[in-house]
Amino acid sequence: MKKFFNGLETSYLDGFQYKFTYIWEAPSGTMANAGMKLRIIPTSEGHYDSLLNLYVYNYTDHLGNVRISYADSDHDGNIRGRDMRIQHCTDMGGGNQSCYDDFIPGEIVSNDTYYPFGLLHNYSGTTENAYQYKYQGQELQETGFYSFKWRNYMPDVGRFFNIDPLAEKYTHNSTYAFSENRVIDARELEGLEAVLVNDTVEWRVKVNNNLGSDYSTTLLQDAADILSQNPGLTVKIIQDPKALFTVNLDRPKSKFTEDGISTTNGFTKPDGNIYDGSVTSKDSPRTLAHELGHKASLPHIFDDTSKDSNTVENKKNLMNSDGNDKVELRDTAGTNLTPSQTTDIKNHIKITNENRVRKEEELKKQNTNPNANQ
Repeated sequence: MKKFFNGLETSYLDGFQYKFTYIWEAPSGTMANAGMKLRIIPTSEGHYDSLLNLYVYNYTDHLGNVRISYADSDHDGNIRGRDMRIQHCTDMGGGNQSCYDDFIPGEIVSNDTYYPFGLLHNYSGTTENAYQYKYQGQELQETGFYSFKWRNYMPDVGRFFNIDPLAEKYTHNSTYAFSENRVIDARELEGLEAVLVNDTVEWRVKVNNNLGSDYSTTLLQDAADILSQNPGLTVKIIQDPKALFTVNLDRPKSKFTEDGISTTNGFTKPDGNIYDGSVTSKDSPRTLAHELGHKASLPHIFDDTSKDSNTVENKKNLMNSDGNDKVELRDTAGTNLTPSQTTDIKNHIKITNENRVRKEEELKKQNTNPNANQ
């Protein structure tokens, strides 16, 4: 792909960038004529400027915003944050000196501060730096726009100027909204939708109330807090009438068995379907969190497939129940989760969501070109 702006050409090839380069941009004596030169070679820490023979490192924040870029331009093993003043003096005799000041430039290539929706505090047009990747790691264009994979973004108004390609599937969102208007706990996914950061996951649910009375106003929040108890995972359960996943609230069901009366407080089909599946629970945060735990791949603590042992230490585990074969270890009130259970929940939700996005993209391609698979 090529870009022309004010007569200057930039060519893109899988992250590599060739740019039209003037003689004055190159180190002295290294270029005889202006022309196209390989400038940017991407690295995991930033990029390599092949013209200047220099590795440039990026310091990014939790949203992927490039805050500081720096390089050891004099290869002395230290980074100077600002220009250094050096005074050179010559003894002229008779107690007199002749001095002059010399300045060694600092090695901070760029220092960027952003407003919440990406507008630079110090923006006055792109600089002479060849590397222009800034807000959320996207390239700042000469027009002041950012180029995401699917759309172009205007940080001064916080809106895309192209319609959302997935607008028909997300009718609750504005067709031009950036990151669903969430710029603190989420980042934009290639111009398509918001993706939560800091190991935060959203679980949108539709509540079907069969209790015959109102349920606790803090039920969803309290269940989310139970699932979020360990570092590394924050679950947000959000009630959404348009959600495909259903929470059925119902009263406990009792029945007579050979051992007496058996009461069921909740139920779920352990199929791992967190997208458009369902759970049934009484009006209890612990029960709801237990059933959602099953949906997010967690077995009972006493099941053979459990990674955690069925011991006294885990008696108060969220995934324990009165179905435990070891009577002395039965418990229906505990809410503890082990770190490995938290990791399993996070990984299951992550993989499921990635598969969902991939399927939606495949369906979109098929709908656009119905003869593609024929």
